[in-house]
Parts: sequence; C-alpha cells; structure tokens
Amino acid sequence: MAKKNILLGDMLLDQRLISEEDLRRALKYHRDTGKLLGRCLIELGIIDEKSLIKAISDQMEVQYVSLKKYKLDPEVLDLVPREFAMSHRVFPLFKIEKKLTVGMVNPLDVIAIDRLAHMTNLQIESVVCHEQDIEDAIETYYKGGDSFEEAEQHFDSNEEDEETAEHDEFSLRLQAEEGPVIKLVNMILLQAIKDGASDIHIEPKEKSLIIRYRIDGILHEVLAPPKNMQLAIVSRIKILSQLDIANLRLPQDGRFRWRQDRHVVVFRVSTLPTVFGEKIVMRLLDNSDGILEFPKLGINKSMIEDFQHILHKPYGIVLVTGPTGSGKREAARGFAGELFARAGGGDDADRHRRLARSEQHPDLVVFEFTGVTIKVRDEL
Repeated sequence: MAKKNILLGDMLLDQRLISEEDLRRALKYHRDTGKLLGRCLIELGIIDEKSLIKAISDQMEVQYVSLKKYKLDPEVLDLVPREFAMSHRVFPLFKIEKKLTVGMVNPLDVIAIDRLAHMTNLQIESVVCHEQDIEDAIETYYKGGDSFEEAEQHFDSNEEDEETAEHDEFSLRLQAEEGPVIKLVNMILLQAIKDGASDIHIEPKEKSLIIRYRIDGILHEVLAPPKNMQLAIVSRIKILSQLDIANLRLPQDGRFRWRQDRHVVVFRVSTLPTVFGEKIVMRLLDNSDGILEFPKLGINKSMIEDFQHILHKPYGIVLVTGPTGSGKREAARGFAGELFARAGGGDDADRHRRLARSEQHPDLVVFEFTGVTIKVRDEL
C-alpha cells in the first residue's frame, strides 16, 4: 500500500491521541531543541513510545520490527552514511534487487525517504522501530567511523554563558583551532558535499544551535551541536574565510576553496549578527565541471533553440530569474559557453568576442572564464 503524505502531528490529532495544545507544546520544544517531533512528544510525557509506534503502524500499515531480535546485514551500511542515519534516526536493514528496507523512528518522514532514494538510487521501503534500538544499532554496526557526536564529546568547554564569555581574538582563535572543532567543521562541510547540498545554514537559537542543508531547494535539519560550541564553530568558519573573527556585530562576506577528491568546491560565506549570536550561510559552488554545455542545463529542446537564436543576434538581453539554488548562475555560465563556442572556443574566442560581466562584489566571484569583470558601485 502506498504511504500517504501526512504529518505526524496531524495523524496523532486525527486519532485523538494528542490535543492541539499538546502539539503546540511539542512543536515549541522541537524548535528549541532540534529533536524529532516524536521524541519531543515522548520527553514531554504527552505520549509513550509504545503508543506512538502502534499508532504509526496501524495508521500507515507499516510493519514494526524489533532490531534487538533482527539479524542485520552489514553490507548495506555503506549505502547510508552514519551522520544521515543519526540525524534522521534511520537504519538500513537489507537490500533486495532495487529495493532498500530501512528502519525508521518516523516512517512518515517523506523528506528523509526522498533523500534516501536520491542518495541510493533505490526504492525505499520503511518499517517502524524504537528510537533506542536504532541508536544502539548505529553505535554497534557503524564502528570506527568518525561521527559528529564523537567530535562534540571531545570538545573542551567551560560551559560559560556566551554573554559573559571572552570575545577577544586570541580566545576565539584558540577555541577555533581545537582539534574537535576542526574535525566537526570539516565533517559538516564534507557531508554537505556528499549530500549534494547547495547551502549550509548555521542558525543560533536561544538554547541550541541548528545546522541545516539546502538540498533540491528544501532545508533539511542535519545536526544540533551543543550551544557551547557555537562560538568555536563560527570562528573556525570565519578563519577559513579570512574574516575578522573578533567582529561579532557586523555582517561579513568571504569565501574559501575546498578540495574533495577531484572536485574543487567554493564556499561563499555570509555572516549575520542575531540576538542569539552570528548566523552563517554558506553557498556551495562546484567549479570542477567547468562551463556547462547547453543540453546539460536541464532546459527543454524548444527553449534551447530559442536561446541559441537569441544568442546568435548581435544585441539583446536575457533575464534569468529564480529562487536560491535554482541554477541562475549555471545558466549564465552556459550562455557564456555557447557564445565562446560560436566564436570557435579557446584563443579564437578571445580574438573574435569580448565578454564582460558586472559584479557588485567581484572579490567574491567564484566561476572564472575569459573576459572582463566590472565592479558595480552601490552609489551608482
């Protein structure tokens, strides 16, 4: 039976297992702590885990599996990274042909299921499991691998409140250069690359810190490090981006390059002061593939022909619009590649065509191609 796309809170309301007020309390607790909604309901005493699992199993006709009595297949572990398994509370059980069966705390989490399908190129079949069983299985079977949790546990902090903590450059740099902090930030960056994220959001809350990846236009929560790591994590990223780590009150922009296997990924970094600390947004731009060819931009054939006709003219304008991560920059690079291809490419293109582009922040340009870059002044 195909699973319905239904939210956990709505399902429990429909079954009258919780009230509207219960759901509001749990959602607030979820926002404050970053924990899964089901776990929030259990910790607040609104519902017990047994009743929650039975409700999900009955409503969605999803089988319950006890991992304590289940013989697990270690070969499928490579299909699901440890960090993804921990953040989404899932565990791979077995694979038959093109179908992967996974245990989940919340089999209603269609976003996690979609990401698993995209990550593995397999059809995902979910069963419901106890959260503690999944956590125990992850600890038992994912042995020896680095994890976000290990990096957090080794962080040495005096638990000092951020409002009274020292913010001088020396103390911030000292925290940022601790081994566990470097390891944690590296893992955040590497996992974002592996997951195909277009953005990383580091968002400070009143009592927590949330890390989210934007994948296919949707933000996914992947990690909630301890609040006392916030300054160290932010400072580490600012050091990589060559920003002023002692300046916590003004927005800053920077970038850094990261080599992963054969890929060179550019991280464009923006910081923004908030009442709970500095928020950081990092845009990931993979510069390894060069300029995309027109047919690889995902544009249908008739539109490609229209674009080629327009680009063949000696004058005109093409306006490219869209939300963050929709591919505007890649499309512009594709147009540039088409112009150079029509001029013969390489040095011939330089002789026959001159390409110019305007940038408000030319020091943050991440995709290079032959031509002239013009700085746009705000006052003009």
